[in-house]
Amino acid sequence: MSGKYLGGTMDEREREDLVLERCVAVGRGLANEVKSSEEANVFRVAAMVLHYRFPEEAGRLFRVSDNYFAVNPEHHSLHA
Repeated sequence: MSGKYLGGTMDEREREDLVLERCVAVGRGLANEVKSSEEANVFRVAAMVLHYRFPEEAGRLFRVSDNYFAVNPEHHSLHA
């Protein structure tokens, strides 16, 4: 992750950039954890979009997201 996020506050674009960087890292297998429900939901959507063209990367995103929601089901966007 970029050093520009260390310390201080982030604006919305910087937060989006950070989530995207994390999504790429998980997809590539460089990270294997979710830091928030926001990330878990973003990873799940990204996996759905990528699964035909990048099945391995999408599988990693699904697994990480699924693991997070298995432990935190109340955070799932579909939870009623």
